[in-house]
Amino acid sequence: MITMKSTLVVLLLFASRLLVHAGEPAPTGKVSDEAKQLVEKELAIFAEGLSARKGLNSVVATALLRAYLNRHPQFYGAAFAFAPVEKGGELVKSSPYVYRHESNLKAKNLIQSYDYAEGSQQWYSAPVKKGKPLWSDPYFDKGGGDVWMITYSIPIYRAGEAHGLFGVVTTDLVILEE
Repeated sequence: MITMKSTLVVLLLFASRLLVHAGEPAPTGKVSDEAKQLVEKELAIFAEGLSARKGLNSVVATALLRAYLNRHPQFYGAAFAFAPVEKGGELVKSSPYVYRHESNLKAKNLIQSYDYAEGSQQWYSAPVKKGKPLWSDPYFDKGGGDVWMITYSIPIYRAGEAHGLFGVVTTDLVILEE
């Protein structure tokens, strides 16, 4: 006879195999070269479209990120981290992030979880510093997707602007246990 208690135990055991928490060692699974190559190709196309787009703001970026993930169900998440801009004596930062949660896409702004531009977020700081697309090392995305992942990031520059850097666009792939 299946009881509520036995059902709960089974669900908890299943959930414990799926969840990985910060502070634990990274999962031993690997991301295939084919998956990485697909991300590199598709994100380059997406980045080119973003760099040419006029009037891009957080609302529009979120909608574009949703559409991008809908076209690529194998990708876990995607973000566009706007380069910090000074407005009225204040530094303004915004990074719309869309990711998979259960069978839905969820959206948040990463600046509400952490300051992506302060230097500790490799997915943002490394490609900005080197001026080229890069893969991150595996990391637990606390405050973002809250899973172990790797991120491919492309810095986007706009010609003719004083600052040059427009932002960083990313795609995340989850690292699963083998």
